[in-house]
Amino acid sequence: MRYNASVTDFFKIPKWGTSMLLGAVAMLIPAIGPLVLGGWHVTGFWARGDDEDPAKFPPFDFQYFGKYLERGLWPFLVNLAASVVMIPLMMCLMIITIITCSMGMFFAAPISIFSWHHLQKQIYQLYISRGGEPIPLSPKLQDVPPLLPRA
Repeated sequence: MRYNASVTDFFKIPKWGTSMLLGAVAMLIPAIGPLVLGGWHVTGFWARGDDEDPAKFPPFDFQYFGKYLERGLWPFLVNLAASVVMIPLMMCLMIITIITCSMGMFFAAPISIFSWHHLQKQIYQLYISRGGEPIPLSPKLQDVPPLLPRA
């Protein structure tokens, strides 16, 4: 596992600063913001196949808001169902985090959620490398935002 890469790779994304700011704006949208960020990460981590170059990760773009929302919905529902037992504990911890982080959490959220999805992809790749059965990807993931031209 590359724990440091799960954070540092965010800063290798083209236009990472813009992606962080737009991700922070998306986080301000109640309930939908985290789903949209999750959809962006699903697009970046899974729709690119085996391409692990963070410089080719698509930057966040509000033009694909609906696509990101659609792609973030099912992973959210699966995670919600799996964590239903942990909700009371998570709520207590979130209140403490909100009180201590205040406004900074909106800027940290795009990076921490990116890191979470990065680690999930690493776990899946480890599972595959140990002989696990690949999970077929949805054909809807073939519609990937275009890469930015290199400067």
